[in-house]
Amino acid sequence: MPNQEEKEPGYLANLINAVGLAGLAYSKNAPTLINSARQAFSRALHGICAALVDPIEAASDQMLVAAMLLALYETVTLHPTADLSPWSRHVDGALALMQLRGVGQLRNRISRSIFLHLRTEILIDCLQRGLRVPKVLIDFMAEARRNETQQEAPTALLADIVVNVCTALLLTEVKITDEGTLSSHISRLLSIDADLEGWAQTLPAEYGYKTRTKPRDVSEAGVFMGRYDTYYSVEIANMWNLQRCMRIILCQAIVEAISNCLPISSSLSILSSFPVSYTDLLITSKTTIRESSSNICCSVPYILHSVDEAGTIHTATDTLRDWVIAAMENIEEVTGIQKTKRITLTLQRRCCQMVVSTGGD
Repeated sequence: MPNQEEKEPGYLANLINAVGLAGLAYSKNAPTLINSARQAFSRALHGICAALVDPIEAASDQMLVAAMLLALYETVTLHPTADLSPWSRHVDGALALMQLRGVGQLRNRISRSIFLHLRTEILIDCLQRGLRVPKVLIDFMAEARRNETQQEAPTALLADIVVNVCTALLLTEVKITDEGTLSSHISRLLSIDADLEGWAQTLPAEYGYKTRTKPRDVSEAGVFMGRYDTYYSVEIANMWNLQRCMRIILCQAIVEAISNCLPISSSLSILSSFPVSYTDLLITSKTTIRESSSNICCSVPYILHSVDEAGTIHTATDTLRDWVIAAMENIEEVTGIQKTKRITLTLQRRCCQMVVSTGGD
């Protein structure tokens, strides 16, 4: 029989190769693998462009997975001084594909699973970019809740709260000119934070986690402040850390709003009218930020967005920030993910800025 030509790998296989080769290339410092990764990525892009011409292929599961892998490739290869726009563009593309697929994707087990994963990616993207959650995603989320399983419910509720957080953060850009506006703004943020607290308190038992102390055979760099937490799954740790990130973001917004309205030395006359409760709220908000940041560091350290959020807050201690930098360097060494370099660079700049602002004290 005549030999048949080997079939060329499809765009999805090329993308998987590109992500894997890129990770190996950077972790092993192998330039030849970097070139191979780029070539595989280029072939994947050509394959995707050709496949998008076919409406059926464009709406397929593998095309949506490909969009997610494109974003993952950008995470692995991201230059430390680059912005997140390439990653965000792929997330936007995935959202367009989701809209093309329609509500039918929620009735198929595999398609629904892909949607639920992508939902989280898009929500995180909105949080990072300070954007309102697209209405098309909100509509799909509402449709998905019509026949959600008991297992999906906690994540779905948290996703709904993310939508509220993104909306509230946009409103923080409105200039606060009087105490009434400040009070309304703070009340809105506190209400959402209470929802996040309530979410944690109503979780089923299997969504909990256990706190452990550092074993003797584990280095100090492997755990934060001698403590680490264990979860039933990485997905559950993801949920907890998303909740913590949102609490950090909300509490930072509260601290900034109150601090900006605090009387300065030239306006001592209004000091007596400033509510004592706001002063207390500053303290409790900063405490929540510290506790949430520590809990993130004690959880799964390979969740980049969460660790990034914990390390870049203005109130982060030197100990926490130094540990996050060490964790990022370790992740980069083990996995080759280049986004960690960007996080490390941001943290180091923040440290330098703090030294300058405090006069080196």
